[in-house]
Amino acid sequence: LALTAKNPSVQHRSISNPDVYGIQIVIDIMVHSLKRAKADANSNSNDNSNNNNNKNRSGEKKNYERVEKESIAAELQRKACLYLGAISDGNSAMAHAIGVGSESGSKKSSMGGLEAILQSMLWFRYHGEVINWALWALFILCYDESGTEDDKTSTKSSGKNGEHGNGDNMNVGKTNQNLLVRMDGIDKICTVMRNILHDLQKDNDDDSGDCNADDNDLRKAAATRSARMAQKENAKEVSRHGLSLLFDILRQRQNFENIPTYMRNK
Repeated sequence: LALTAKNPSVQHRSISNPDVYGIQIVIDIMVHSLKRAKADANSNSNDNSNNNNNKNRSGEKKNYERVEKESIAAELQRKACLYLGAISDGNSAMAHAIGVGSESGSKKSSMGGLEAILQSMLWFRYHGEVINWALWALFILCYDESGTEDDKTSTKSSGKNGEHGNGDNMNVGKTNQNLLVRMDGIDKICTVMRNILHDLQKDNDDDSGDCNADDNDLRKAAATRSARMAQKENAKEVSRHGLSLLFDILRQRQNFENIPTYMRNK
């Protein structure tokens, strides 16, 4: 789906036949998969407390299965973020529908794409690839939206036609940028960026250990170094997408409500 998202017929199909191909189906898949991942994590936590220090083969197999299951769940979220960003790239109407949620055929949105991406990003905050594509998708969904008009309506002042904005409904008359800010999106973006960069710094501090590897460990050391190089490249992309998103949101804002204090003061 992600690879064909730019095809005009695919975009048209998601609108003309929403019960089968609608965007909300993808968002619902993200939501349900994330719920299962959280339930599995709670179950694993209980198992660990009941079987502490269990190092038999059965325990090792369970640990492998848990890691595999989380990896699959993380990959699902990554590809969903890639799809949501790709299908809305250059299509402002599609981006708005994805961001705030909308009715599609007989299916009524229970959650917009922005919220689904934010929740996925926070839960898988140590998965660099998920963070990278989640930030990219958020950037595509929010790119170049002026927040000034919605800032006025969100504070219940008169709009263009004299209507008063409804401060209790986040989805009515809101751009994706303002909705993201109202969901504390800026603080969440900064949080996941810090996590990725903090992990990268820890790995950099441990790099010197590879130089002391014995001949028998050279392949293992090379594989470890290769993985760290890939992690560094991914961290660069996380920083690039995160900073671009923050810059685009903040550059035209007049209302700094819901902006973290540590950013507002600077």
